[in-house]
Amino acid sequence: MTWLSPDPVDIGRLDWLRQDPLAGGSVWPRATAAELREWHTWGFTGSEIVAWREALVRSMQIEVREDDPEGLYASMLPMSAALWRGGGFSPTEAGKWCEATAGHTANVNVPVFAREWCALELDADLGREWLGELDVFGDLEIDLRDIGRLLNAGWSSTIAFLFLLLRRMATGAQVGLPEAVAWAETGLPVELVLTYARAGMQLGDIGRAERSRRETLAQGQPWKPPMVLTVSPEDGAMLNVVIAGARDLGIPAGPWTEFVWPDARITRTLRQSLDRYDQPAEWPPRDLPTNRPQPQQGVGSPWDTLESRNGWVEPPMIPEDHALPPEMGFLSEGAHLQAIHDYLAANVDNLEVDEHCEIAWPPEGYLWTPGSYWEPNDEDEDVECSEHGEIPNGDCDECEELAAESVAGATKEAREEEDSVPAVWHWLLHVTTFSSGEGSSSDADEETWEWFETAMHPLSVYYSESAVR
Repeated sequence: MTWLSPDPVDIGRLDWLRQDPLAGGSVWPRATAAELREWHTWGFTGSEIVAWREALVRSMQIEVREDDPEGLYASMLPMSAALWRGGGFSPTEAGKWCEATAGHTANVNVPVFAREWCALELDADLGREWLGELDVFGDLEIDLRDIGRLLNAGWSSTIAFLFLLLRRMATGAQVGLPEAVAWAETGLPVELVLTYARAGMQLGDIGRAERSRRETLAQGQPWKPPMVLTVSPEDGAMLNVVIAGARDLGIPAGPWTEFVWPDARITRTLRQSLDRYDQPAEWPPRDLPTNRPQPQQGVGSPWDTLESRNGWVEPPMIPEDHALPPEMGFLSEGAHLQAIHDYLAANVDNLEVDEHCEIAWPPEGYLWTPGSYWEPNDEDEDVECSEHGEIPNGDCDECEELAAESVAGATKEAREEEDSVPAVWHWLLHVTTFSSGEGSSSDADEETWEWFETAMHPLSVYYSESAVR
């Protein structure tokens, strides 16, 4: 019995579907005989099978297994394609909708939602945006009417996502779209709604909180927003990642954007970098040093083979390779913690939720600019008029010329100070970023980060006869 009647021109492509998955640079799950039989049952021809299968496998990330005795996996693609085709969607259009929710588990029938959304003549990209934001909540009931009311209240899908995330973490309850609608329709600015949501306040308490806030501001006093939010380090990391991303989306800033502590990205970095780890009660710690270490003195043997060219002292041909870093007192208490804080303050927003760093200690000093200074010679002695000596004569041309060349105060010492260029050191931290909860060299990304720079007199720099790097 012939169970499949593909179009003649597609026989080759259908044969390919049953071969090894590698083709055209992409990896596709192979089509089993059971799956092809399901496609036929749902009334698809050969060319339709190829088009729908390619669109849905790419977007839905459906697993197709040969070991599928009950036919569960084999029926997913054909059944999904039938639902989409029944709603009037092409394979390409269906693929776009499925891609918005690929890998998510929200309680929503995507084909039905898409059909109802498009029936209202709403923008399809906007609908996919809402599904993509809200579909991360696996238990969330997504109702088109709720989304419509949120849109009317001026909320975007990102604002709704942030509200649900903050409320769920603050209250521990499975907050849904109806509660988001109730908060949105209060008419409060978004930044206040998100601030109150983060504090775990109930909707019934908002009126009293708003009266108190307005009275405080009317009296010219600063308003201290409620910020009661206790989370695990992992949840704190996720919240901070989300908040950092929201700053780039034009959502009004406010107290809700303040950093959430503890953050697993930071706690794991501290544990990985410090010999002794005690989780701070806050970040940054109150006793964090604020002054950078300063150079104390050079180390090693002094460079005593100075060459003088027209009065300028110059270091070796490649001074960076011979310079010995000065002593910096890096072993002072808190300096390593200060370095970790400074690096994370500049880079924590670039870390994903499951990433952390190891910041090696101590930092390495690299001579960035060797500097130079004026070495006076015999020709630099103070000169006098051949006729009047040190007492200038206003009618003497030689005295006037010497006065013009010697600006007031421009003695040898002043010229030396003016023409000196300091030597500059850059202090670099070696940072390794791991992409998992624990340090693993297989998932490491290394970089060198400039912590700060210091300057010193060029003759205070010590050089080695042989290159040190």
